[in-house]
Amino acid sequence: MRKSEGYIISSTDSTDVNCFDSSQLHQKTVSTLEMETVQALLHLQNSQKKDKNIQVTSGDLVAPFISTLKSDNDLNTMAGIPSFLLFNAIVANCEMFGKFCNKHKLNLKERVLLTFMKLKNTFSYAVLAVLFKTVTAIT
Repeated sequence: MRKSEGYIISSTDSTDVNCFDSSQLHQKTVSTLEMETVQALLHLQNSQKKDKNIQVTSGDLVAPFISTLKSDNDLNTMAGIPSFLLFNAIVANCEMFGKFCNKHKLNLKERVLLTFMKLKNTFSYAVLAVLFKTVTAIT
Protein backbone atom coordinates (compact mmCIF):
# COMPACT_ATOMS: atom_id res chain seq x y z
CA MET A 1 0.00 0.00 0.00
CA ARG A 2 1.39 3.40 -0.92
CA LYS A 3 0.01 6.93 -0.82
CA SER A 4 0.29 9.14 -3.88
CA GLU A 5 -1.11 12.71 -4.01
CA GLY A 6 -4.21 12.17 -1.87
CA TYR A 7 -4.89 8.70 -3.22
CA ILE A 8 -4.21 5.41 -1.55
CA ILE A 9 -3.17 2.67 -3.89
CA SER A 10 -3.45 -0.86 -2.64
CA SER A 11 -2.77 -4.11 -4.35
CA THR A 12 -3.73 -7.57 -3.26
CA ASP A 13 -1.89 -9.28 -6.06
CA SER A 14 0.25 -8.18 -8.97
CA THR A 15 -2.63 -7.81 -11.46
CA ASP A 16 -5.21 -6.12 -9.23
CA VAL A 17 -4.68 -2.46 -8.32
CA ASN A 18 -7.35 -0.44 -6.42
CA CYS A 19 -7.34 3.35 -6.18
CA PHE A 20 -9.31 5.14 -3.43
CA ASP A 21 -9.53 8.81 -2.65
CA SER A 22 -8.18 9.15 0.92
CA SER A 23 -11.30 11.09 2.03
CA GLN A 24 -13.51 8.24 0.76
CA LEU A 25 -11.41 5.76 2.68
CA HIS A 26 -11.71 7.91 5.81
CA GLN A 27 -15.50 8.03 5.39
CA LYS A 28 -15.61 4.27 4.93
CA THR A 29 -13.48 3.80 8.04
CA VAL A 30 -15.70 6.13 10.10
CA SER A 31 -18.88 4.46 8.88
CA THR A 32 -17.37 1.06 9.67
CA LEU A 33 -16.51 2.21 13.20
CA GLU A 34 -19.98 3.66 13.66
CA MET A 35 -21.53 0.40 12.48
CA GLU A 36 -19.36 -1.64 14.84
CA THR A 37 -20.31 0.69 17.70
CA VAL A 38 -24.02 0.36 16.93
CA GLN A 39 -23.70 -3.41 16.74
CA ALA A 40 -21.88 -3.52 20.08
CA LEU A 41 -24.53 -1.34 21.73
CA LEU A 42 -27.33 -3.50 20.33
CA HIS A 43 -25.53 -6.59 21.59
CA LEU A 44 -25.26 -5.08 25.08
CA GLN A 45 -28.90 -4.02 25.02
CA ASN A 46 -30.11 -7.46 23.95
CA SER A 47 -27.80 -9.46 26.17
CA GLN A 48 -29.36 -11.26 29.09
CA LYS A 49 -29.03 -9.63 32.45
CA LYS A 50 -27.91 -11.89 35.25
CA ASP A 51 -28.72 -11.27 38.87
CA LYS A 52 -25.88 -11.64 41.32
CA ASN A 53 -26.26 -11.91 45.06
CA ILE A 54 -24.06 -12.03 48.09
CA GLN A 55 -25.02 -13.60 51.36
CA VAL A 56 -24.26 -11.48 54.40
CA THR A 57 -25.08 -12.50 57.92
CA SER A 58 -26.15 -9.87 60.40
CA GLY A 59 -23.08 -10.54 62.51
CA ASP A 60 -20.83 -9.30 59.71
CA LEU A 61 -22.09 -5.73 60.09
CA VAL A 62 -21.20 -4.25 63.46
CA ALA A 63 -22.02 -0.65 64.29
CA PRO A 64 -19.52 1.05 66.58
CA PHE A 65 -20.77 1.52 70.13
CA ILE A 66 -20.23 5.27 69.93
CA SER A 67 -22.98 5.47 67.29
CA THR A 68 -25.53 4.31 69.89
CA LEU A 69 -24.95 7.45 71.95
CA LYS A 70 -27.42 9.90 70.42
CA SER A 71 -27.60 12.69 72.98
CA ASP A 72 -25.48 14.51 75.53
CA ASN A 73 -27.50 12.76 78.23
CA ASP A 74 -26.52 9.33 76.82
CA LEU A 75 -22.86 10.36 76.78
CA ASN A 76 -23.06 11.71 80.33
CA THR A 77 -24.71 8.52 81.59
CA MET A 78 -22.20 6.18 80.00
CA ALA A 79 -18.92 8.13 80.25
CA GLY A 80 -19.52 10.99 82.69
CA ILE A 81 -18.77 13.63 80.03
CA PRO A 82 -21.55 16.25 80.02
CA SER A 83 -21.55 17.08 76.27
CA PHE A 84 -20.27 15.96 72.89
CA LEU A 85 -18.60 19.35 72.56
CA LEU A 86 -16.39 18.58 75.56
CA PHE A 87 -15.88 15.00 74.37
CA ASN A 88 -14.68 16.20 70.95
CA ALA A 89 -12.33 18.68 72.66
CA ILE A 90 -10.83 15.85 74.73
CA VAL A 91 -10.34 13.76 71.58
CA ALA A 92 -8.73 16.74 69.80
CA ASN A 93 -6.30 17.18 72.72
CA CYS A 94 -5.42 13.50 72.56
CA GLU A 95 -4.72 13.86 68.83
CA MET A 96 -2.43 16.83 69.52
CA PHE A 97 -0.58 14.85 72.18
CA GLY A 98 0.88 12.56 69.58
CA LYS A 99 0.29 10.03 66.91
CA PHE A 100 -0.77 6.65 68.10
CA CYS A 101 0.25 3.41 66.49
CA ASN A 102 -2.18 1.93 63.99
CA LYS A 103 -2.41 -1.47 65.66
CA HIS A 104 -5.61 -0.57 67.50
CA LYS A 105 -8.95 -2.07 66.56
CA LEU A 106 -10.76 1.02 67.83
CA ASN A 107 -10.31 4.55 66.56
CA LEU A 108 -9.22 7.32 68.93
CA LYS A 109 -12.78 8.47 69.75
CA GLU A 110 -13.79 4.94 70.70
CA ARG A 111 -10.66 4.45 72.82
CA VAL A 112 -11.30 7.70 74.71
CA LEU A 113 -14.94 6.71 75.25
CA LEU A 114 -13.91 3.24 76.46
CA THR A 115 -11.44 4.78 78.93
CA PHE A 116 -13.99 7.21 80.38
CA MET A 117 -16.61 4.46 80.63
CA LYS A 118 -14.12 2.28 82.52
CA LEU A 119 -13.26 5.16 84.89
CA LYS A 120 -16.85 6.28 85.55
CA ASN A 121 -18.65 2.96 85.81
CA THR A 122 -15.80 0.65 86.82
CA PHE A 123 -16.97 -1.79 84.15
CA SER A 124 -14.92 -4.93 83.84
CA TYR A 125 -13.09 -5.43 80.58
CA ALA A 126 -15.46 -8.34 79.86
CA VAL A 127 -18.43 -5.92 79.92
CA LEU A 128 -16.56 -3.43 77.72
CA ALA A 129 -15.74 -6.26 75.29
CA VAL A 130 -19.45 -6.99 74.93
CA LEU A 131 -20.27 -3.30 74.36
CA PHE A 132 -17.44 -2.53 71.94
CA LYS A 133 -17.49 -5.91 70.11
CA THR A 134 -13.96 -5.59 68.70
CA VAL A 135 -12.20 -5.59 72.06
CA THR A 136 -11.43 -8.77 73.96
CA ALA A 137 -11.70 -9.14 77.70
CA ILE A 138 -7.92 -9.63 77.87
CA THR A 139 -7.03 -6.12 76.64
